[in-house]
Amino acid sequence: MPVTAVAVAVAMGMPTPLAAAAGESPADTSPPSTVENGSYPYRDDILALTGADLISGDGNIIFASCSEPHQIKVWARNLKSQESRICFTAANTGVLNVSIPRAYRIETNDRDIKASVSISGTTESFTVPRDTSKGFGESDPNDPQQAVLLKLQVTGTSTPTTLPPAENNPHTFVAKLRIGETSACTGTLVSPRWVLTAKSCFNAAGIPVTGRPTVATTVTVGRTDLTQTTLGATRAAIELVPYTDRDLVLVKLATGVAGVKPVALASTPVTADQAVTAAGFGRTKTEWVPDKLHTGAFTATGDSSADIALTATGEAVICQGDAGGPVLRANGTTQELVAVTSRSWQGGCLGTDLAETRTGAVATRVDDIHTWITDTATLVPGDMSGDNKPDLVAVDEDGKLWLYPGAGTGALGSRIQIGTGGWGGASVAHRGDWTGDGMEDIVATIGGELRVYPNRGDGTLAASVKIGTLPTGAQIVVPGDVNKDGHPDVVASYDNKLYLYTGTSGAKPAVSTPIMIGTGGWGVMDLAAPGDANKDGRVDLLARDTRDGILYYYAGLPDGKNFGERTEYGRGYTTSFRPLIAGAADADRNGVADTWTTAGDGTLKFYKGGTNVHGPIDGPSIQVGTGGWQAIKSIS
Repeated sequence: MPVTAVAVAVAMGMPTPLAAAAGESPADTSPPSTVENGSYPYRDDILALTGADLISGDGNIIFASCSEPHQIKVWARNLKSQESRICFTAANTGVLNVSIPRAYRIETNDRDIKASVSISGTTESFTVPRDTSKGFGESDPNDPQQAVLLKLQVTGTSTPTTLPPAENNPHTFVAKLRIGETSACTGTLVSPRWVLTAKSCFNAAGIPVTGRPTVATTVTVGRTDLTQTTLGATRAAIELVPYTDRDLVLVKLATGVAGVKPVALASTPVTADQAVTAAGFGRTKTEWVPDKLHTGAFTATGDSSADIALTATGEAVICQGDAGGPVLRANGTTQELVAVTSRSWQGGCLGTDLAETRTGAVATRVDDIHTWITDTATLVPGDMSGDNKPDLVAVDEDGKLWLYPGAGTGALGSRIQIGTGGWGGASVAHRGDWTGDGMEDIVATIGGELRVYPNRGDGTLAASVKIGTLPTGAQIVVPGDVNKDGHPDVVASYDNKLYLYTGTSGAKPAVSTPIMIGTGGWGVMDLAAPGDANKDGRVDLLARDTRDGILYYYAGLPDGKNFGERTEYGRGYTTSFRPLIAGAADADRNGVADTWTTAGDGTLKFYKGGTNVHGPIDGPSIQVGTGGWQAIKSIS
């Protein structure tokens, strides 16, 4: 809904708003922040013209002429025109903080309204149902007193939302952040569960920029038109990870977003006067809170610092709400992220002093912190609960499925039941994202069916998806991405042979026709998935010979189709001494693959990974479970 300085005057039938005289220049200081703080555009001008102080909002309740269509009308005795009335258009949701003295009636048109007023120093709230009016304050026949209207909030409507068709837009990785009630920014999806934005988006709102956001924060990604819901999703933000000395923060989503391709990250800096594109959901020259993503052309010049200077091409300008948005460079047919917008002069932006004409901006480079982004935003193998620490999954003697959250040391937290029954006899594995949402999922064989159980983000499971069939009694592991195609794979043993099922992750996960990779002798082997045990960038396989308790390591081969010759990894892993074995990925987060095993005395052991001249070996063990593990029938 557009609102401009001139529109304010036209709406009131009065001269144009108060503004800096032509030729006056704002003080030459650093460009201001481009975080949307919710301040109402031209607030002082509107106050001078109307007597109503429109303080802040989310951009969905907008001052309008009462002679034009509107949804909210407020009567107040101290207003300067329009017969003591002021009107607003309102979207299906919205909030507006105001100070309107001696208000006494609100009328609504197809909007349910919650209003807050101050009477004799006490704040109280009331509702005004759609298509009704309500008197208060001086019009209250039982207790007439002067009231100050403080807040309007739309809580409902009968008007259906007409959704536009989904767009084929190359910038679906751009995200809109709503921080608290009135603050907003732009961001960029860098992995299915992480968005990169400006740290100042949270600093400006007075929110600590670390850990869980202290105010409700939502992130909408995959929608270049925010009114459509066909693509993308809106997620709650659950964690902030700031970069120490730059205006950057990574935002973790409660659950990942499938079907939206994250942005490519640049690995080289911009060159002098290089052409770039900035994108954002912030203000424009005519709109406070636009529904559609907008882009602008700039030239970029970097220096030895983290700042990149942006010079506008044509009419481009970066405004409030664009903070944290991507600055993109074309690399062939790929748009890659080189910087994140931070500050701008905002000349011509809605709400900016009319004397300000500068449109230059400053962005924060990201090409040289590629590793920080990927290390933070990449799924940690074995992590089911979303805390970046590998976890253990177990089936008990009653057929229930349990998640034991990893502590990051090899120890485990209190278990959480994630399967109520029917898991007895199942072969269960977890390693890799099968649904494309950046979260590790469960894969299991139950009743001869190979199934994926999607992770909801906290380790609990959604309804399963069948991806294949296997012979009854087949044993599976999910080593990770064996063939390096970006998707997890399944290794299965049955009929005394070993098979590789290459996987495809996404909305419809699947596995290919099996490839035999082991011709015999696998019927006596218990399989485990250590991750990348030899740190060569390829996932490996562990197998315990149940006849003599020797644990073998099989290195992943460069062709991605098989594993190498076996090497002894450890001894003494007999089925009576160490009944169950599971690869723990890097459970103690020291860069080496580890192992969990149950013990014959009912305890749980953690084996730190190690190496010798022959390659990876088991390391020393510590007890991490005190008892009761004899009731557990499988671990992964």
